[in-house]
Amino acid sequence: MTDVAKERDIQALAQKTDCHIVNTASRAGLESGPGTGVYRVSKHALVSLTETLYHELKMVRARIGVSVLCPGSVRTQICDADRNRPSEFSKPGDIMPPSPQESKIIEFIRAGVEQGISPEEVAELTFSAIANNQFYIMPDPDYKQAVQQRMDDILNQQNPTFVIPDSL
Repeated sequence: MTDVAKERDIQALAQKTDCHIVNTASRAGLESGPGTGVYRVSKHALVSLTETLYHELKMVRARIGVSVLCPGSVRTQICDADRNRPSEFSKPGDIMPPSPQESKIIEFIRAGVEQGISPEEVAELTFSAIANNQFYIMPDPDYKQAVQQRMDDILNQQNPTFVIPDSL
C-alpha cells in the first residue's frame, strides 16, 4: 500500500468511528540478545511501524488508538510452532538440526515459556491498555530490566549488554 493510499484509508476510517489498533510484537522487539535474529528483526520492525502509525494518526487527529503488545514469556505452544508447517515444506533434510548454541537458546526460551504468564492475563492487560489508551503493553515485568539496559547502552554509546531475567 502506498503512503497516499494508506493516508486516505486512515483519514476515511478516522472520520467514521473511534477504534483501536493493537499490533502484537514481542519483548524481542524491545531488547537484544543472542539467537532468533530473524524473529528479533521482524519484531523490532513491527514496534517501529506501530510507533510510526501512532505518530501519523496523531498528526491527522484521528480517533484511532494504537498500541503495541510486547509480551515476554507466555504459556503457549510457540516453541512447537513446527507443528503448523505444511507438509510440502517439511521434507526430510529441508530443515537443519539446531547447533549446540541454538539448542541452548531454544531450551532457554522453552523454560521461559513454561514459566510464563497465561494468555488470559495477557488478554486482560491488553483490554485494560486499550481502555486507557496506553501505547506500550508489556505484560511481563521481568524483562523491563533488559529493555532499560538496552536503552542505557544506546544512550551511553556502549556495547550491548545481555541481561538474563531474574526469573530464569
